[in-house]
Amino acid sequence: MSTKTGKSLAISLVVLTAGITMGNATTNLTTVGSSVTAYDFNISGGYTHVAYESSGNVYYTEQAFDTATWSAPVLLGAGTGPSITFSAGTPYVSYINGGTVNVSTLSGSWTSINLGTGAERANIRTDSAGTIHLLSSVTSGRGSINYAQNSGAGWSVNSNIATGWYDSGSGYYFHEAVMTTSLNATGCNYIYDFQNWGGRVSWSSESIESSGLPGWPSPVIGYQSGITIGAGGLSIATNGNIMAGYVNGGTGYVQSYNGSSWTAISLGAASDVSVLSDAAGGNFVYFVSGGNIKRSLNGGASETVLVDGTAVSGVNPSFGYVDAEQNQLFYRDSVTNNLISYAVPEPGTYGILAMGGTLIAFMRRRFFS
Repeated sequence: MSTKTGKSLAISLVVLTAGITMGNATTNLTTVGSSVTAYDFNISGGYTHVAYESSGNVYYTEQAFDTATWSAPVLLGAGTGPSITFSAGTPYVSYINGGTVNVSTLSGSWTSINLGTGAERANIRTDSAGTIHLLSSVTSGRGSINYAQNSGAGWSVNSNIATGWYDSGSGYYFHEAVMTTSLNATGCNYIYDFQNWGGRVSWSSESIESSGLPGWPSPVIGYQSGITIGAGGLSIATNGNIMAGYVNGGTGYVQSYNGSSWTAISLGAASDVSVLSDAAGGNFVYFVSGGNIKRSLNGGASETVLVDGTAVSGVNPSFGYVDAEQNQLFYRDSVTNNLISYAVPEPGTYGILAMGGTLIAFMRRRFFS
């Protein structure tokens, strides 16, 4: 998947529990978290960092590149829907606790602050200036979208971007907001589900709206047909390429922007659409269809993700790619809900072995010029 030229070398690691050597690559199996409900990850500073929810609590763990173990999970507190980012080398984890947004920060030890923002969903990201952006939303009822930021001197007062309303037979509804930032620009961008109720379905509309995306096509869809925008539904690369993914009535869609125009792609029957666009020109789409995880690379035909020749059964896939150094696909096992991740090999190189769908299998790859 890298556009770099040179020799590809798979780094062999110590096998902790069991392993099978294929070529010069060794499969390593580890466990990140069990009974995981939601998660987010960040690849930064030579580590993969994961925040996950299990049994109503939020945990943090990390793994150094080219090692075979994850750190002991740290309990951050009771909560749901964690999201993680880094600023100046410091991790920030947002999550929902009692209907409001908490943010935990590691500075010697973990500390937590309750921002008092009513929300059912939140995600947190950092821009090129190191400013931390927090987008939160109420996803029930008429919905609302809220925003706060931290430039290093503490969190700003939460501001309301949009609040749903209903009056005299018409109204606006705001749901499913998701945000991203770009490593080469300050500020943040977001997309959200917007419903305009005009009193009758024939007078009403539903669309995916955006903030700040150039020439965004605002795709209009059937009213209340079932839009879902996942946490990985928006990505902006350092060269300005943009990808957005969502589900409409059981069909997955991707909008891709190449710097001048948008192209729409239908994934067919799908759920849990996650996208990543990188400055090297790679467009990565991962989604679930028929109970299996599938992917579409650079706008190509969809293909089933295989682990040692077997289709991967899972939900909530999310892919991380940083300068060809670290390629990891995370997902939750469909049966155990254990969080699984493995490094995605170059096409036609090495297979990956999974055992019972309960462990994390990964392969580190380095690219040398």
